[in-house]
Amino acid sequence: MKGILNMLPTVEAQTARPQRPNMAHAVGAVRHDWTRGEVRAMFALPFPELMFQAQTVHRMNFDPREVQVSTLLSIKTGGCPEDCGYCPQSARYDTGLTASRLMEVADVLAEAQAAKAAGATRFCMGAAWRSPKDHDVEAVCAMIEGVKALGLESCATLGMLTPQQAIRLKGAGLDYYNHNLDTSAEFYGKIITTRTYADRLDTLANVRDAGINVCCGGIIGMGEGLEDRAGMITTLATLPAHPESVPINLLVQVKGTPLNGTLRLDPLDFVRTIAVARITMPRSMVRLSAGREDMSDEVQALCFLAGANSIFYGDRLLTTPNPGEDHDRALFDRLGLVTMPPREGADWQAAGVSGKRASVTPASNEPDWYESGSPHIWLPYTQMKTAPPPLAVARTHGSRIVLADGRELVDGIASWWTACHGYNHPHIRAAVARQLEIMPHVMLGGLAHEAALTLASRLAGLLPGDLSRVFFCDSGSVAVEVALKMATQYWLNQGVRSRSTFVAFKGGYHGDTIAAMAVSDPDESMHALFKGLLPRHHVIDLPQDDASIAAFDQFLAEKADILAGMVVEPLVQGAGGMLFHNAAVLRCLRAAADRYGLVLICDEIFTGFGRTGAMFACEAAGIVPDIMTLSKALTGGTMTLAATVARGKIFDAFWSEDPAHALMHGPTYMANALACAAANASLDLFEREPRLAQIAAISKTLGQDLEVCRGLPGVKDVRVQGAIGVVEMNHIGDLNGLKRRFVDAGVWVRPFNNIIYLTPAFTIDAEDLAKLTRTIFEVLKLS
Repeated sequence: MKGILNMLPTVEAQTARPQRPNMAHAVGAVRHDWTRGEVRAMFALPFPELMFQAQTVHRMNFDPREVQVSTLLSIKTGGCPEDCGYCPQSARYDTGLTASRLMEVADVLAEAQAAKAAGATRFCMGAAWRSPKDHDVEAVCAMIEGVKALGLESCATLGMLTPQQAIRLKGAGLDYYNHNLDTSAEFYGKIITTRTYADRLDTLANVRDAGINVCCGGIIGMGEGLEDRAGMITTLATLPAHPESVPINLLVQVKGTPLNGTLRLDPLDFVRTIAVARITMPRSMVRLSAGREDMSDEVQALCFLAGANSIFYGDRLLTTPNPGEDHDRALFDRLGLVTMPPREGADWQAAGVSGKRASVTPASNEPDWYESGSPHIWLPYTQMKTAPPPLAVARTHGSRIVLADGRELVDGIASWWTACHGYNHPHIRAAVARQLEIMPHVMLGGLAHEAALTLASRLAGLLPGDLSRVFFCDSGSVAVEVALKMATQYWLNQGVRSRSTFVAFKGGYHGDTIAAMAVSDPDESMHALFKGLLPRHHVIDLPQDDASIAAFDQFLAEKADILAGMVVEPLVQGAGGMLFHNAAVLRCLRAAADRYGLVLICDEIFTGFGRTGAMFACEAAGIVPDIMTLSKALTGGTMTLAATVARGKIFDAFWSEDPAHALMHGPTYMANALACAAANASLDLFEREPRLAQIAAISKTLGQDLEVCRGLPGVKDVRVQGAIGVVEMNHIGDLNGLKRRFVDAGVWVRPFNNIIYLTPAFTIDAEDLAKLTRTIFEVLKLS
């Protein structure tokens, strides 16, 4: 970490780079390659747009109602030899402050106890030193140990540290060390001359190397310009790891200090700084620190909306005034904010990936709703008598699942591949909320509504060829049932009654309802139990080589008169074992369907909406199926909706004066307005954000990072297609045990049969994706 200053871009290099955000990155992605031009452009955004972006990022990573309450105590006041122009504790300025010695440990712990009683969950200790002596560090360590024993998160700010001092503080249990950069490297020399910017960065490096979370921000309103605010944020956001805590202070002008009388800052410029810090450092705690006494409640409210999620409680902040606790409580009540509960293990960030919560021991008691509801729920694919109990989930955000006991898991499968934009995307939530106020649902029988017709039109424009007639239903399995029904009636409406069976393929899976089960692999799937009860169709090998292609064609030549069509999962057979085939197979199926007059159904419930690399898997082969089924990612993982989309020739067979030629199918909640609103919002995100580029980046990472598993004992194959990564084992003996080990490691990965797979959200950041791939390797290595 030494020499960190040399790793930072120069001002000239930062300025010379592109002046707009890098759109190859998703909104809210954790980045360390921000340029000063990008950050400056962010400051210049129209205020509503900046606030929207900041709130979007904030909601991806935090509960927007929660604000952490901290208390900051001056444990050694005044007498500092530094000449920081803003600081009343400098011995160089006459501010009327009396210097004091380091407080006694017992007195500090009494203050900590009082802070906890007042509602604080974080206790910070500040000493006015240039740098502490080793015996001072020992005294502070005793304070830290006492604060930790009270169950409080601990932070200290003591000036510059040596590597050995940082290690000692870590050994005492210190969670955070505060050492602010204050401003940009260019403006720094105008406010401080007694130490350099490099000195500050060296202390941050020592803190980081010791394994302590970094608390680092700055002060706004010291006479700096926008360029300096952009420079400070760029420096923080391009550190090798973002500070886990970013305090943003408004200058408190103190008589006797050189900066007293500085022109007051426009409050909206302060809010903008909070917003830019939130966007560029999405997982950091952004702390609304000094200067709140000079802010109106309205300005503070804007700061919370911009992404600030921590304040300091108490009427003094070191030596400067701060709003009283009663005022803050009243403000929280007015805004509907709540205090952030204590985090499970204050070192959650240092223990895991920077800025994320690590696994902790589960609580012994489950929530009341879990205890009362568990005896009455019937879970999917589960032998209820012998299966381990499910995990209680409190909430979700981004690519993460937060359990009721405080653990946080990186989700590697996006809730069965649905949450393609991550959880809780604010654009989808807002669209559903608007629709809820207008009309949550209306029957589609004899009526129509805007959300459904708009979605149908957009899907028709997005899908290949003339797939243009959209029939909505409420699950993927039902969408397949409707497709089979359409294909069968397509022939019936033409007076052909013999064509009533289908060709399906080994390894295929199309759903759990009766007709969908019947065209799934009867031997290898979970439906084998029902083999004698299901309609008889023809499940054969996919034509992937010369021999199977010849056999396939011979089969069709013999059976064409009784076949209505064929159904296939294009490129990847998902639940059947994550089995891959190439685009040539799909072209072969399309050609055979044309040759023998069959209706080709592409089941894109799993593969649609980018999962395999193209927006739809059939596009990789350049084919247009006669019917396509869609679900899963259609609503971005928010609610149930599916669609069966037919080409014009299929629909034309139903267009008749004869009522019997109508498609007699109609789920009660088909085209539910809320679900259609969510789906339209999801399509907005595919249009506005670089999803296919993100998928390509995920695919590259999966290919590189999972390949190391190939040499592990028991690994049969490693394969990747788009945002799907698979490690196939020869055998998995204790499946539940393997699942448990993944949870214990802080990831949500659900192997089945002999398959360990990843299908993450397309918006997952590089750190979370690396945690998933690394965990798979480490768990298998130890198995």
